[in-house]
Amino acid sequence: MTLTRRRFLTISAACLAAAPGHAATARWQGQAMGAEVSITLKGPEAVTAPALVEARAMLHRIEAEFSLYDAGSALSRLNRTGRLDRPSPLFLDLMEASDGVHRATGGLFDPTVQPLWQAIATGRDPDAVRAAVGWDRVHFD
Repeated sequence: MTLTRRRFLTISAACLAAAPGHAATARWQGQAMGAEVSITLKGPEAVTAPALVEARAMLHRIEAEFSLYDAGSALSRLNRTGRLDRPSPLFLDLMEASDGVHRATGGLFDPTVQPLWQAIATGRDPDAVRAAVGWDRVHFD
């Protein structure tokens, strides 16, 4: 097939129409899970603006459930009291996923090691907290 002037103009017009000439960039920078994070979305503003709002809302929901840096998060409350009454569906999903990974790795993955990790990181005796570690002792429903 030869490239005629008409074919060239047709292909060029199609490329220009498909190019994101009016794409906007939506950005957010802030803190999440104890770290600096950023989100950058490119595309039509009518799509990126609400997507960025939803992404930030999802980060907020995740932090409210799983942040070790927020004393009020569900995970912090569980770690502090050893019990979490009426966990959210999101929290239960994570527990089920953690259980699956624990089983798949033959126990090498153990989400209960935070007290041991903190003891080592702060120079305390790790033996004093070993009794708090062990996924096999965790029950959830």
